[in-house]
Amino acid sequence: MAENTFRAKKLLEDTWVIYIGNTTAYLIAGDDEGMMIDSGNTPGELRKFCESVCGKPVRKVANTHGHFDHTGGNGYFEVAYMGALAAKICRVPNGPSSAAVFDQLPMDYDIVIVGDGDKIDLGNREIEVFVLDGHSPDSTAYLDKKARVLFVGDNLGMAPMKYKCADPQPSMLRFAMNLCKVMARRDEYDYILQGHNDKLVDADAVNYGLICALRAADGACDPMPPRPPRPVGEQPKMGKPPYSNPEYDGYVEYKTIHLSFDKRYARDLTEYGIIEGT
Repeated sequence: MAENTFRAKKLLEDTWVIYIGNTTAYLIAGDDEGMMIDSGNTPGELRKFCESVCGKPVRKVANTHGHFDHTGGNGYFEVAYMGALAAKICRVPNGPSSAAVFDQLPMDYDIVIVGDGDKIDLGNREIEVFVLDGHSPDSTAYLDKKARVLFVGDNLGMAPMKYKCADPQPSMLRFAMNLCKVMARRDEYDYILQGHNDKLVDADAVNYGLICALRAADGACDPMPPRPPRPVGEQPKMGKPPYSNPEYDGYVEYKTIHLSFDKRYARDLTEYGIIEGT
């Protein structure tokens, strides 16, 4: 597949959003090398493209979680950094579109498991890891103090989100506890960069996410806005039992952040093991 499958747009010094198929990832570069934040799941010479953009070798990718639309392109690089649970599902397609391209993507790459406080040095540009369970029970965020950016993947724009399984569901209380870790470092970043987005979002969105999570854990539930009409013939991606039960549907919003959750698990502090389909 031709390199023009991918496009790049510069956001900050040595920081680009990379458009990969119908999703986005990010490319950052230090003095010595570049690194991807997530890798999409579109076949093509992704590493070659990224190296042409930043002018440095790009051997590494750091995944914000294990969903295949964020990890499918990992095999174009030599090593992938991710959480322990992400490592269990990162090579498993998570939907029809992923399954359709699976055989076209390389899957041979090394995995380095990371957790709170780990650091990745790109040469005068150090990236710090935070575990940020919410959208997925393996999610991580990456703090780039030099660019003053926090890469959160789907953990604010799409999180928490009901898993593709019946039980258990994301805990608002656990999500709030994880957000407190990045809130404590709020003076070290000005923006967040999200998955499936291409904009520098004001870091106050983290404050709004924490307020939402605490409200939900305290029993709040706002009226859920109506969903837009589904095109004729389109099947719902989720919504059939056991994935969704209106009796337990919870929803909270504050300013730019809105979260859906399962009321039964709002305060559940279960330590999640691997869950099929997450």
